[in-house]
Amino acid sequence: MLVYKNPASNGQAATQIWNPPAASPFLWPRGLTLEPNTGALWVTDTGNNRLERFLNGTVTHVLGDNDLVRDGDWCTGTDWSTCAPHGTIGFDRDGKIYTPDVDSQRVKKFPSASPVGGAVVNPSGLMFDLPGRNSNTYANHVGPSGLANPGFVVFAGTQMVVADRWRIAFWNNYTNTATFSGGNASGVLAQDDMTSQEANAFNGGGNFTSLAYDATRKLLYATVADMIDVWSVGTGLTSGQALVQQFRASDLMTPTGTILPCFNNSCSLTHLTVDAANDIGWLVDSTSNRVLRITSLSSATNRRVDLVLGQSDLTSHICNRGRGSGNVAGNTIANGFCDPSEVVLDAQGNVFVVDGTWECREGNCRVVEYQKSDIPAPNGTLQAPSANPVRVYGVSDFTSSTCDPSTGRLCSPRFIAFDPRDGAMVATGDGYHNPLNKRLAVWTNPTKAGLTAPLPTAFYTSLPINQAGSVAFDANGYMAVHDHTWNRITLFKTNACNPATEDCGGGGGTGGASGTGGAGATGGSRSSGGSTNTGGSTSTGGSRSTGGAVSTGGSTGTSTPCAGLCTNPVTFSTANYNSGSLGVTATCHQTTAAIVNCNCGNMGSRTFTINGTTMTCNFQNFASLPTKRNGGYCFQASAGTPDYAYFATF
Repeated sequence: MLVYKNPASNGQAATQIWNPPAASPFLWPRGLTLEPNTGALWVTDTGNNRLERFLNGTVTHVLGDNDLVRDGDWCTGTDWSTCAPHGTIGFDRDGKIYTPDVDSQRVKKFPSASPVGGAVVNPSGLMFDLPGRNSNTYANHVGPSGLANPGFVVFAGTQMVVADRWRIAFWNNYTNTATFSGGNASGVLAQDDMTSQEANAFNGGGNFTSLAYDATRKLLYATVADMIDVWSVGTGLTSGQALVQQFRASDLMTPTGTILPCFNNSCSLTHLTVDAANDIGWLVDSTSNRVLRITSLSSATNRRVDLVLGQSDLTSHICNRGRGSGNVAGNTIANGFCDPSEVVLDAQGNVFVVDGTWECREGNCRVVEYQKSDIPAPNGTLQAPSANPVRVYGVSDFTSSTCDPSTGRLCSPRFIAFDPRDGAMVATGDGYHNPLNKRLAVWTNPTKAGLTAPLPTAFYTSLPINQAGSVAFDANGYMAVHDHTWNRITLFKTNACNPATEDCGGGGGTGGASGTGGAGATGGSRSSGGSTNTGGSTSTGGSRSTGGAVSTGGSTGTSTPCAGLCTNPVTFSTANYNSGSLGVTATCHQTTAAIVNCNCGNMGSRTFTINGTTMTCNFQNFASLPTKRNGGYCFQASAGTPDYAYFATF
């Protein structure tokens, strides 16, 4: 600890340095508290599971221990009475001491501290020792509306489902933002009720790490440790329903009938994605730095591991095909993995692997894409293709694991998802490697020909995220983003890529882009507006406008383009303009800018006119524009649905 007397200038030297005894140095000190009346200083020495009282630089008393001898980290010793204390402590008027204990998620009350070498003092009371808490560093209280370090989010049919440590919560009415924001979940799986988190029959004492939905068979899969749980979704999940299947890594077999080998008899089944059309599962085993393909996934008797990516066989396990961790220069290779954490398929069947984990650690800190044509089809044998990926995201090439966010890259990408409407890829970035407002990026054309390390099209700059986690899309443009350290799921409506003004890809599973969104300038986002999260505050999202300033009101004089056609038009002043979502009410816009052409889309049964002439909205540029009116153009959309109708000018 550095002690400053009357600090008044930059770079001023410390007056004193206080240390604990040399044989017992600090380990992650996380708090300083001045004791009332005496001025003694308490240090919260988190990694040593103790708190030390300094008086004039000397340790006089201890909480959680008594001898200042290192006993080991994270409560592996024998003479501690508090575990991983964090932050400052408190004193009541009677001199009792209150300490926050992270491992047990309680505040402990101590009658006094132990003099160094004296008897260990145990707590005399506990706060927040509530039902639903267990001894495995879980939340001190759970309920229907709170999350505790959630792990994953997915849409299953008409429900939004969240993996929340030992439980899985789901919401039936997630699109109703009035009830969703901070609102109660509709039900829970893997626990007895919404206030419990101690049942372990479904998870074996581990956290659920991923969720996957098979829309064809209406099955929900959840990975946890070396196990996969399966529930039938049917017409919707119901609270407390039973499993339809549960299988472990030891239940998986190769095409020849041999059991899947796991390094040290331990497979970490980190993430599963489902190719529902072919009943195939793609599974990440992070322990062996590999991705496995499973045929006949839904069949307990016929499922087989028939392909491995990242290793040359099923017995190899070392990072980067034997070279070692990605944080050592020269180890990272194109077709090897290190700490892989997610595998995702786009609508064309290309395979994307998130090759890194939280904080990246020893990983390769990237996403790699394998083309579908380079992945051999199932043929009843075990295959280990050595094909190289064709693209990499997050780093500049296939042999680098370092990244500079100032270059416009999303460093250490953590999770990815594809918008089913237009094929755009959204990725979250690790909080240790990206600025606060640049941890959520979008590629509107992620597989653009000729690029091996494409930069993001844009960032969602108005949505601050701490540790950005998984992303999920439903079919209607709702995007859910999970933030596991801020304990929330943020949900907001997004616009699809507009092919008239943006560099869009080949389209999602339902065909091309619907053209609802803002145009393609970088730096913004595809969000159409507000967002709602389960934990409280509302974020504004942000939009990717291509045009100039937009003002409401506009002129209604006789010389304006919309005069006599509509009132209170939105006036814009640049040729490149995108309306964004028009909503469901009648709208009008006007401009006298030098517009060359225009297109529109998603009008449904609504009508769209320019200067009173009805136009056909099929996402194509118009052959020509009507004659100017009062020196410009008036664009009108009648009331109706869908609400994400749009028009764009250029």
